[in-house]
Amino acid sequence: MTTRAPRMASKTQAPAIPETSESTGSITEQLETLLTGLLRAHEHLLDASSAQRDAVRTANPAAIQQASDRQANALRVIAALEDQRRALVNSMTAGLPRRAAGAGPVTLTELANQMPEPQRTRLIDLAARVRTAVELAANEQRTLKAATTSLVAHMEGLMRQVARRLSHAGTYGRRGMIESTPAVVSGLDLLT
Repeated sequence: MTTRAPRMASKTQAPAIPETSESTGSITEQLETLLTGLLRAHEHLLDASSAQRDAVRTANPAAIQQASDRQANALRVIAALEDQRRALVNSMTAGLPRRAAGAGPVTLTELANQMPEPQRTRLIDLAARVRTAVELAANEQRTLKAATTSLVAHMEGLMRQVARRLSHAGTYGRRGMIESTPAVVSGLDLLT
């Protein structure tokens, strides 16, 4: 059973990209603003993916397009937030010694651990909620891919059946290529 993160994003409109800069306040505030933005954007992506899965299930092209547009919008917001995240991580780690090779990038949770209390606890909780939202969105994307693959396979099967029925002369084979078959004899009664 999968649990979902509480929804904070609108189902019709992606959240605005929060601005993180020195003028918005302390590093702690910037980190909190960024984490909140990432949480909302991933929740919006999750909602849009769920809507697209439902639209695929009902084979509703207009709803599929609308959900796809919502997903694209959410992904644009996430990309912009990722740029802000990289800039914030770079500014916060500029004076620190370099990490060991293979240690991976600095995570937002690691940065949150460096903050003073009581902000640390709040930021760590927020980072965990972002991680959960990312995992749920990724899982929904995998489910959506499976549903779409199934729909495409079904539609291809229908098209093959229609092609077989319409090609009574057998001029086209299953691979869509002309195959030699025995001549079809047919006649037309012009008298009746």
